[in-house]
Amino acid sequence: KTWFDEVSLLTVPEHEAVVGTPTLDGRLEDACWTAGEPLGPFVIHTGEDLAVPQPEAKMAYDDTGLSFAFSCPHEPGVALLANATEHDGGVWLDDSVEVFIAPGALSGDYYQLSVNSLGVIRDSRGMDPTWESGATAAVLKEAGRWTVELSVPYEHLGINLQVGTEWGLNLVVNNRTVG
Repeated sequence: KTWFDEVSLLTVPEHEAVVGTPTLDGRLEDACWTAGEPLGPFVIHTGEDLAVPQPEAKMAYDDTGLSFAFSCPHEPGVALLANATEHDGGVWLDDSVEVFIAPGALSGDYYQLSVNSLGVIRDSRGMDPTWESGATAAVLKEAGRWTVELSVPYEHLGINLQVGTEWGLNLVVNNRTVG
């Protein structure tokens, strides 16, 4: 079982990394998002069942950093939970997405980036919210889904960019409205 909230990606995806720099507008129409297969599948937090409906997530990279795209299904007409309005607030308690990056897959050190449906970011190194990632995000709300684009520069992550280096990655979608 996992201590992460709601819906987590708990597999070891095997796919080609997508090279690209998205325009952060929440639209998920950039070439880096339309290419390749989504990461997944997402499971509920107990790890016992697949999430229904399935969120989708993709990852891309360029010379300056990592980017993530999420498409989060949402029941039309139901308001998204969004109480955190300030940077480093309780974003993960809202309808939100989270990215956990462990630069040395087995080191125990990790970075957490969360974005709620208002586009508010919480970033931390482990449990320390004073760390700043330099991340930027864009959110778009549509009937039946909301989307997030998140980009984080390498310079704050302490990531070894050598070919063959392993990183741990966990992607989470928190659906607080449905539970």
